[in-house]
Amino acid sequence: MPTFYEGEPIAVVHQTLTAEEYAQAAVFAESHRSVWSRRGVRAAAALTVAALAFSCIPVYRYQYATAWIPIAVGCLGVLLAAYFFWFQPVRMQKRAAAVFQKNRFWQQRCKISFYRDSVCCETPYEKISGYWSDYYACYECPAYLVVAGGWDRHLLIVDKKQLSPGQREAVSAHMREQFANRYLWAKQ
Repeated sequence: MPTFYEGEPIAVVHQTLTAEEYAQAAVFAESHRSVWSRRGVRAAAALTVAALAFSCIPVYRYQYATAWIPIAVGCLGVLLAAYFFWFQPVRMQKRAAAVFQKNRFWQQRCKISFYRDSVCCETPYEKISGYWSDYYACYECPAYLVVAGGWDRHLLIVDKKQLSPGQREAVSAHMREQFANRYLWAKQ
């Protein structure tokens, strides 16, 4: 896939991901995909619905003499907020770890070469190449670089501990330039 005008790669990473690392990076990417994907936003929306339902109790009691519907809706909102904030991230991590365990290729040592307009991932059993235009977003935090999209793998995860400080800065700068408004840096 690397073409003749690319020259040497910007950086080459040799890494072996664990299920836990993959799950953490996948949940990080999923939670930063959009504003509504964040657990705090979903929990706040559910709490807002609960607050509105509880605030309607006096009016509802005046009109219908009982208040079991707004109480039920309010309690459901509080339960949903608790689910979105505490339980859903754990379930997402378990699901991502299960996906990682099912694919033995992802558990192999991988060599990732970053080129100007493409990336090449090589394991002993497969070679995946893709252009940056095939991916739809890049998410970066202090621990991981996650590129989402692509034809062969939905997530390209780079453990930044495997990079030297110079490579880390070069790859980060390159990703910021490649993805522009589709690039997000977060503290996680």
